[in-house]
Amino acid sequence: MLVGREKEVTFLKEIADRDEAQLIAVYGRRGIGKSYLIHSVFDGRFTFQHAGVYKGTRAEQLTAFFNSLLNAGLVGNSRVPENWFEAFQLLKRLIGQSTHKKKILFIDELSFMDTPKTDLMRALEHFWNAWASARNDIVMIVCSSATSWIIKKNHS
Repeated sequence: MLVGREKEVTFLKEIADRDEAQLIAVYGRRGIGKSYLIHSVFDGRFTFQHAGVYKGTRAEQLTAFFNSLLNAGLVGNSRVPENWFEAFQLLKRLIGQSTHKKKILFIDELSFMDTPKTDLMRALEHFWNAWASARNDIVMIVCSSATSWIIKKNHS
């Protein structure tokens, strides 16, 4: 049960109804209910959902992301991506296979996925700017409990 989150719930529901691509970043301390809020509002209507692996290596992060793609229904020949550009290409393929009117993508603990010397942020930015932002059926929600990380990445 959500208590005291009426503004946030209304905001998220309104965003899902907009006829343009939406990218939302939700951040705050651990344990305050960020993920619970997203799950409560969208009630399992995700085209794709993933959670970063705490202290996972780059290979572990990519494997976990690939497994989330498979769990979401990715079909066709594929293998664990070697980099984040390949991973987001697979996400585009999954979105193309989806029958959902609104494609809701939820990536929890994004900061965990940003391992040293990774191409995650460049690949995510390219996915969003070159492809997803031009669509009117994408809502992408990223979550992080590493507040300083998400603020720093937002300004870099």
